[in-house]
Amino acid sequence: MVSSVVAAVGFVPLTATAQAQTAAPQASSERGAGTAAAPFVRRLDTTPQMTGSEQHPQPLPPLKGVDPATFALRKARTAQSPANPTVASPLPAKPQSLETPGAGIVFNSTTEVGCGNVTPADQAIAAGDTAVGVLQAINVCVNVFDKSGNLQAGYPKSLTSFVGLPSSTPTSDPRAIFDWINHRYIVAFIQFDRNFASASSYWIAISTGDNPAGGYCLYNLPVQSVAPSGGVFPLPDFPRLGQDRQAIYLASNIFNPSYKWEEILVLPKTPLYACGSTSFSFFFNLQLGGVVTDTTQPANVFNPPDNPRSEYLVTSKNIFFSNPKNGLVVWAIHSPLSSPTLTGTTVATANNYSTPPNASQPGGTNDIDTGDNRISGMAMYNAGSIYASINAANGSRSEAILYQIQPFVTAGGANDGQIASAKILNEFVHGSSAFDVYYATQQPDPEGNVTYAWNFSSPSNFASLVYSSRRAAQSVGTEPDGGIFAVQGGGFYNQGRWGDYTAVAPGGLASGGNTGSNPVMYFAGMFARSDGTWQTAIGRNGYTAITQP
Repeated sequence: MVSSVVAAVGFVPLTATAQAQTAAPQASSERGAGTAAAPFVRRLDTTPQMTGSEQHPQPLPPLKGVDPATFALRKARTAQSPANPTVASPLPAKPQSLETPGAGIVFNSTTEVGCGNVTPADQAIAAGDTAVGVLQAINVCVNVFDKSGNLQAGYPKSLTSFVGLPSSTPTSDPRAIFDWINHRYIVAFIQFDRNFASASSYWIAISTGDNPAGGYCLYNLPVQSVAPSGGVFPLPDFPRLGQDRQAIYLASNIFNPSYKWEEILVLPKTPLYACGSTSFSFFFNLQLGGVVTDTTQPANVFNPPDNPRSEYLVTSKNIFFSNPKNGLVVWAIHSPLSSPTLTGTTVATANNYSTPPNASQPGGTNDIDTGDNRISGMAMYNAGSIYASINAANGSRSEAILYQIQPFVTAGGANDGQIASAKILNEFVHGSSAFDVYYATQQPDPEGNVTYAWNFSSPSNFASLVYSSRRAAQSVGTEPDGGIFAVQGGGFYNQGRWGDYTAVAPGGLASGGNTGSNPVMYFAGMFARSDGTWQTAIGRNGYTAITQP
């Protein structure tokens, strides 16, 4: 049921060096109510293994809300831009010459042939507290590894087999997180009909314990804010996943078939963890100054001691905002289990940003898709800060802009828990006129040290997976080095579409507080093989000793 409640909010602008800010526009949304029926329970380890001969339907490319020709023109214009690069980051190098901690382990994971012969490989990773605790989900398949990188017997499994769908059912855009307080894996993805002629929906799988290969409560939820009409069924594109102690937050971009708005489901943890039915609230029609937003990312509050007053979300200015853009929208959901509110505020950014040109590689110019300005990787919350990143134009190259944002909420009174303002504590650009950087994802540890993974290519380097780490004491606006190659690309990638996000997740949080050491970070991403197909890799690093740089 959709109500007409509108959550209009105020703002406290932060002056940016790149673009002067005048009166900031208001952020707004509407609220409705939905119901999740009781799920069914299925074990992952008894799901049949995929075979290399399986051909699954291609994943859904991120829908843009504008016609393909218009979007292609935007990217072509930025590729031809004479603008000077914002920054010149160093090239990735060998671990011995860098301050970034070298990976304790890097191992190759699923190949294109091994995961349903689909393109590309959107990444989701969650690392739990057991020895066999690393779960990786890709658009149509899921893997379980032990922490030494050994793939468990019987994997990969298809997402369709896991939830009992025919293999001809298209699935896409997986996300995964681990709840370190309740010791649960949470995996979300969509099934879709790209022709809008039958129902598309969300799937959310919640483990019954801390075994990633064990039982899961499987919920199938329809789009909440738009009903089917005239034989047209709405589609929830590009799902995003977050959590706090009280709820799971599942967001998507709704198309019907043109872009309608975002919706954000607020799903109470207690009944879901009990495999029960539940009612829940949802928000939709998020706007900034009367312009609909897209791809708002709810934060993953992953660190057990953290218990913020509100769940925070962050949005970049993307499809319906003109280049160059400036600023982010920071939102807060308060009281998620009873009459929740969603309020937002704008914060200026030090750097303007524009739609990124596609990335180049040896033998190809601007032919690897870098998407748009959306925050594609997951947003993380730690010790009062939100961590997020975007792709942006750096002259004729793609760069990554990485943010650390501090939200402020009102305490007490009628506006209790509502967003009051936000400021950017750290913002830096990773890019160069010599190479392309795309799809960076950040993950802090409890101290505030951050590991981030991204994709890299250039006229002399095939598409690769790179990672870097920075200390909490690193100077604001800087990074210690150019990162380390996890896996260097081996050949020309001729499929255009690239994975829309990398993934980073913490491991060892439960033991870190007892041993005095920080947790390690698991990262996952895609690289180009010598035969022109894709493969994924998983690595692990972190600041585990005080003597590290």
